[in-house]
Amino acid sequence: MRTIYAIGNAHLDIAWVWPWSEGFAAIKATFQSAVQRLEEYDDFVFTSSSAQYYAWLEKSEPELFERIRALVKQGRWVLCGGWWIQPDCNIPCAESLIRQGLYGQRYFLDRFGVTSTVGYNVDSFGHNASLLQILRGSGLDSYVFLRPGPHEKVLPARCFLWESPDGSQVTAYRIPFNYCANLDLPGHLRDCAEQFSHEPEGAAFMMFYGVGNHGGGPTKQNIEFLQSADAKPEGFEVKFGSPVDFFRQISEEDPLLPVYQGELQHNSSGCYSANSQVKQANRKAESALLRAEKFQVLHDGVTGEPAQCDLKETWKAVLMNQFHDILAGCSIPEVYDNALAQIGGSRSQAYEAENHALQRISFHIGIPLAPGTTPLVVFNPHPWPVTAEICHESGSWGNPGLPLENCEVVDSQGRILPCQYIRTIAQLDERRRVVFQAEIPAMGWDTFHMRKSDAAAAAPVPQAGGNVLENDTLRVAFDAQTGRIVSCRDKTDGAELLAGPVEFAVYDDKSDTWGHEALQFSDNRRVFRLESIQRTEDGPVRSSIRVISRFENSRLTETYTLYQKTPWLQLRAKLSWNQTAACCKLEIPLSLSRPRVSYELPIGSIVRDEDALEQPVQSWMDVSGLQGSRNAGMAVINDCKSSASVTGSRIGVMISRSPSYAHHMPFVLSENPDDLSYLDQGMQAFTLRLLPHRQIRAGELTRLALALNQPPVKVPETFHPGPYPQKNSTMSVSADNIIVTALKPAFDGRGYILRANESDGRQTRVTFDIPLLHVKFTASFAPYEIKTWRLDHGSAQPTDLLEFDL
Repeated sequence: MRTIYAIGNAHLDIAWVWPWSEGFAAIKATFQSAVQRLEEYDDFVFTSSSAQYYAWLEKSEPELFERIRALVKQGRWVLCGGWWIQPDCNIPCAESLIRQGLYGQRYFLDRFGVTSTVGYNVDSFGHNASLLQILRGSGLDSYVFLRPGPHEKVLPARCFLWESPDGSQVTAYRIPFNYCANLDLPGHLRDCAEQFSHEPEGAAFMMFYGVGNHGGGPTKQNIEFLQSADAKPEGFEVKFGSPVDFFRQISEEDPLLPVYQGELQHNSSGCYSANSQVKQANRKAESALLRAEKFQVLHDGVTGEPAQCDLKETWKAVLMNQFHDILAGCSIPEVYDNALAQIGGSRSQAYEAENHALQRISFHIGIPLAPGTTPLVVFNPHPWPVTAEICHESGSWGNPGLPLENCEVVDSQGRILPCQYIRTIAQLDERRRVVFQAEIPAMGWDTFHMRKSDAAAAAPVPQAGGNVLENDTLRVAFDAQTGRIVSCRDKTDGAELLAGPVEFAVYDDKSDTWGHEALQFSDNRRVFRLESIQRTEDGPVRSSIRVISRFENSRLTETYTLYQKTPWLQLRAKLSWNQTAACCKLEIPLSLSRPRVSYELPIGSIVRDEDALEQPVQSWMDVSGLQGSRNAGMAVINDCKSSASVTGSRIGVMISRSPSYAHHMPFVLSENPDDLSYLDQGMQAFTLRLLPHRQIRAGELTRLALALNQPPVKVPETFHPGPYPQKNSTMSVSADNIIVTALKPAFDGRGYILRANESDGRQTRVTFDIPLLHVKFTASFAPYEIKTWRLDHGSAQPTDLLEFDL
């Protein structure tokens, strides 16, 4: 006899082809219905996830909330998932996924006295390979998913042990067919039994049923059918239950489950890139919150006073909008009106918290009066020194600000740093803008003074030619006729890295919003055509070339900048995209053999094939290989792009896709374009850093990507006495492959939380020295392992991701 657990649930899309306000209404109606069914049928069990739903209900319908609390206590309403919502599992950073568990499980524990043990992302479009370590650290030892389906990913069994790169395991189960059975439960049961009939005697399975997506849940008809003799397929016992019941039986039977290592991809590959705007907003909000938290800890340690801004609720607004149908880009325009407002509000609150923390420090730095100078304090949020570009603009009518000519920058040690005037943002008389590069101390600050120089103005750095950018390590040449980069040479040996021009290419994209059945985008290649190429900057800090090009009615402005002190070529681009049913990629053909393609994961990285398939990307990707016997490669670091492909050794970074909003095949679109709205229309801006190298480690790339996404922050200051020095470093980490992902106030207010992970895949022993908090300790990391500590009263106590002491 085999057992089928009938899992009564209601998949509730918080927003999709309806706004979240309508999703909220569906939650209330669904939960009320589920309570009524539980009160009517003694053997019925209901399963639901997502702390956000209960938090809304607690405020809106407290009486219904209390009825649910009683049912949870009875064990008949089962809380699954343990996360704030069911998010996209490819786009969010590691800390976002960790906060899903932290805020979700803590809410369940506080309101219901229990935490979830079953991870539950039944509608997400793929699952990254580092997810398991986050699940385990959040108290979740099992996982339920649907996608990718059997036609997309062959797995060793329906139920298996899923293992992450660090060795963490969860028991995973792929749902058959669907997470709901809206209309034909008898047919659904029959299909499931047919699939399960090929499994061994005594095996157990789960079948999910209930009206879903817009909520609804199990109906009376569903429940009474499962209670009837008709719901007894030959050789099967069918009983009401929950995923907790199923995984408990699996655990008690202790079967020899097969092990699967790797990611669960691909499903709906178009979701990696659909709706650039919401993905960029999410990245910027994540980065702002993480940086603000670190600066709050810096503030507390330096001043001895607690920061005034609690960012928990701010985080929750971001987490809510990481819901899979929102962040994946497959919802209607109204959803994004709401999402961008909420995410923007969170980013604004993060900036406010950051500003309060830094201003409180900077105003008490001792800065003696120096007439004719403008002081500027620059703060670094990372526990390693960061070399950064620092731009500062000042001056207006009656406010002299920077010198009108011949400015110089002096650091706190009295050293004069190269600087140059650049174009101002504000178009006002007497306005001036300068740029300089400086190394900012680890988790600390330095103070710079801008003043008029008595020396002659610095001459521009000589360049090889009008269409060449060059520093000590790189020589990058542009074709004057096309505006394309046609050469990128390593000056140490003259080796050419490119196999052809770097181009923005346009492809047909006839797929729907999800990119169903479109695993790659390569049809009908065309390129942008040059309008102008112009050298816009030359100086001791940087040189730039601007390229303006068009494709039909879309316009692209690329500004390529090479700094004297950094080995990457920076591209700041503005794209006015007005194409429909098309996509745009930046393509970089490399002259490499035996390419090895690496992509950053939320924790660590993964090697994937160079097979032209669209892949999810975090903040960097890299293609490394050989040029003869010489190692060489190119890394691409991004500030908001999340999809790329590699064909052989040609990189393709997805910039824009423009399907219609929420178009799901096989629906046939109207032939009247005025009836449709398309994604990614209009202006977008983004930054990429192209980093040629001979050999590079993942940890180096992760640090560079963090410096781009969480750059140092400048605070213009005045002259005043103060107890704090003009330059200070408050933290160090002895191994550069150990990445500090979070330093923040603890959830319960008891001290601070430090979280770090190993990034290169090697056993590492490391010392954390944090005089800021009077803590110094040593720890060992397994490859790709993530660890968390509570720092309190000079000690470091290990915790899990829920911040419970181990």
